[in-house]
Amino acid sequence: MGYRGVALAIGLSVASAGLAAGCAWRAQRLASQASWLMARGVAEGAEYTSTFDGQHIDRELVTFQQRRELLEAAHRWQRGSIAGVMAAALALAASYLAWLLVRLEQQRLNPDDGAHTALQVR
Repeated sequence: MGYRGVALAIGLSVASAGLAAGCAWRAQRLASQASWLMARGVAEGAEYTSTFDGQHIDRELVTFQQRRELLEAAHRWQRGSIAGVMAAALALAASYLAWLLVRLEQQRLNPDDGAHTALQVR
């Protein structure tokens, strides 16, 4: 396996963390757009209460439907972000385990390379 496995696991961890950050950024942008649509819907509702024109209520309902769709998309991106963070953590643990295996293999092949134990010192 060697150091290539360690490098691969570290690379996977960095890539997963970057993917998680990108997903979180996209989810935040969609949530921001959804909050703007909420403010627009509230304004349409306020306009309806002052004029009692049915067009405002129809626009408000369309705006709330658009907001709902945006929030669903933001939720999907947020789930992707969480999955990316978990994958990054697992890849980081895998890279540490791979590094330990490489060190163990090196110690098995070359037991005298700086491995001084209490039994060797008399």
